[in-house]
Amino acid sequence: MCGGAIDSRVRNARTESCTVTARFVVDPQTQASQRRAADPHVSAWVSANAGAGKTKVLTDRVLRLLLDGAPPGRILCLTFTKAAAANMSIRVFQRLGRWVTLDDDALTSELVELTGDRPSRKGLSLARRLFARAVETPGGLKIETLHALCERLLHMFPFEANVPARFEVLDENQTREAFAVETDSVLADAVLGSRPDLHMALDVVGPEAAGDALREALRGAMRKRGFFADAGRTLETGLADLARALGLAVGESVATVEDRILAGGLAGDTDLAGRLRTGKVTDERIADGLIATGEAAARPEALEAYRSVFFTDKDEPRKSFGTKAVPEDVRETLAEEQARLVPLFDRLRAARTHARTRALFVLAAEIHRRVEARKARLGALDFDDLIHKTVDLLRRVDATWVLYKLDRGIDHVLVDEAQDTNPEQWEILRRITAEFAAGEGSREILRTRFAVGDPKQSIYSFQGAEPRQFEETRRDWRKAAGAIDLPFADVGLTLSFRSAAGVLRAVDAVFALPEHYEGLSFDDKATGTVHGSARGDALGSVEIWPIAEPAEEPDPDAWAAPVDAPEAN
Repeated sequence: MCGGAIDSRVRNARTESCTVTARFVVDPQTQASQRRAADPHVSAWVSANAGAGKTKVLTDRVLRLLLDGAPPGRILCLTFTKAAAANMSIRVFQRLGRWVTLDDDALTSELVELTGDRPSRKGLSLARRLFARAVETPGGLKIETLHALCERLLHMFPFEANVPARFEVLDENQTREAFAVETDSVLADAVLGSRPDLHMALDVVGPEAAGDALREALRGAMRKRGFFADAGRTLETGLADLARALGLAVGESVATVEDRILAGGLAGDTDLAGRLRTGKVTDERIADGLIATGEAAARPEALEAYRSVFFTDKDEPRKSFGTKAVPEDVRETLAEEQARLVPLFDRLRAARTHARTRALFVLAAEIHRRVEARKARLGALDFDDLIHKTVDLLRRVDATWVLYKLDRGIDHVLVDEAQDTNPEQWEILRRITAEFAAGEGSREILRTRFAVGDPKQSIYSFQGAEPRQFEETRRDWRKAAGAIDLPFADVGLTLSFRSAAGVLRAVDAVFALPEHYEGLSFDDKATGTVHGSARGDALGSVEIWPIAEPAEEPDPDAWAAPVDAPEAN
């Protein structure tokens, strides 16, 4: 219990937890869940709320695997960042080092708390030897990022992976610099017209995005390199798939759909327009739109004039055509034309989406080609390359022996921050654990998989993370374990060691409404958030601040923009 009235207040729009010197209050159910998640004899999937002690569970599981006799070199613990990997490693070795110095009673107490069982004399002796065993193991405990694992694999098999034998890894600054330089090069060629295909692509995307917005869009397209740069896949293949997904027929384009909209319709129908001339404002507007469509000098103006007759500014179909002064047959004719146009304008939006996507990826593919050539000259890979090249390596039919060699060295895989793992990273994990219980890679020992995360905390969608994969992979792991009668634990940790009960109750109250909680998870059974606090009677407060509205600023004077300022002599 917290001593005294400890006030945890929200300052600078952030909740700060109270400082607690006494032990946390942990209920028996949470303690049982923690032990179940750390059980070395079961594969486990852990959904842990923020502050619910997932790092402790990870550490406990590694320690229990070691106590159960797992060789340190055959445990692979994957974290999302180097800092997290270092933190995990420090925690594990601190615990192992502490066990060396404890007397029998103290060590017995710690092991009982960890496992729930009283250790034997042999168990105490093993616990004291684990520190030296972990330190002396060649390669040591494998607590690393997935990128580090991929780098290690690619260095082991450079020929099979088609990478430079002694490649270097570009850091984030070097990667950004390469992207910026080659983007400038491609856009310069597009503006100057030296590459007609790039010039046409820029004409399409230019009105939609410019400056930083265009660069960010290109950076996002580069992250979807699988759309145009996967083995056996071209940009045209990806665009054909997109066209089918958008419901477009082969050969259907913006121009063909526009032709269907304007041809055979009521554009320029002077007789119909004359019957609409009742003097009423609404009727005159419709008549003017029909005439303007026929008289427009360019197709964009004609399309906009025709669209305005049948649709509102929000592109919603108009509910009526004209006043009662307009003859009924005229209103019926307009309604029939609207019914013809609704699906056509839907197809036009789809065709424009396809055209803009094509243009964006034409530019992105050229930037990608030049960046790849630049890296090839340097004999370097970036962080994305580590993932892509490893996926390609593991997909190869002739790479079975690569999987076998890796499989011989790993018995237990643990994944931290599972909610931020993207589909390609999940594919790597699936492939390196596929032989755990099948084929020639299997051995007469129990091999386990473990993952912990919280889809509510997924923050790396800009790097391709898909929270939906969290639930899908959980179901896949559970199904795979059940198919071969392996034990599998689906564990939820809801007790927070970070926040006071008052703060957590406020969070639960916000997400008690269906319209709030339905976006929290892709689990069909999700009904809100449930939090408990291990901080006893620690006080907490929640401040609700008004939404900060963006300040209105005058439009910049284009003539005074720095890019247009003359250089000083």
